Amino acid sequence: MANYRLSPATRFPGWLEDAAAALGWALDHAAGLGADPDAVFVGGNSAGAYLAAMLTVDERWLNAIGHSINELAGAIPMSGQMMTHFTLRKERGGWNGRSVSADEFAPIFHARADCPPMMLLIGDSDWPARLEENQFFVATFTKVAEHPDITLRVIPDRDHGGIFARCLEEGDPAGDAMLNFMQTRVRTQRQK
Repeated sequence: MANYRLSPATRFPGWLEDAAAALGWALDHAAGLGADPDAVFVGGNSAGAYLAAMLTVDERWLNAIGHSINELAGAIPMSGQMMTHFTLRKERGGWNGRSVSADEFAPIFHARADCPPMMLLIGDSDWPARLEENQFFVATFTKVAEHPDITLRVIPDRDHGGIFARCLEEGDPAGDAMLNFMQTRVRTQRQK
């Protein structure tokens, strides 16, 4: 598990650059650690999901460190903000606690068909409008950008933190969905 410097001690894009550096390290060292370098997935919860989504859809962050989104087997953002993150908007002085925006620093801004497979996870009792934001993200990628492999799994009886807190429990629907997503994508990749 990687971490990143937090706001307000570090301002944007520092936390996104930290996430890119951590992912680059994983890509560079996967084989040496006994992992399949063609089976590297990126994911995160809440702000980490925002970072994972940005690294998956906006090429500039991995390109800046000599990598490409094409090296990723997939992404699993969990309870993520798919619009411009409110922490970034606070740093800019443009967030009143009620508005939504999507500029170049919003994952949804980069809707495209050629980014890696994604499975978004969210609890049915997440923060207000977060479920709808994730539904809109998936609809934009599938219907507008025609992305061939993006899904949303809504986990019942989970709130914003509860989905992550329980995902490692045996038989947990979020954990099982993640495992199935990764196994299916790796199996498909090996068959090509």
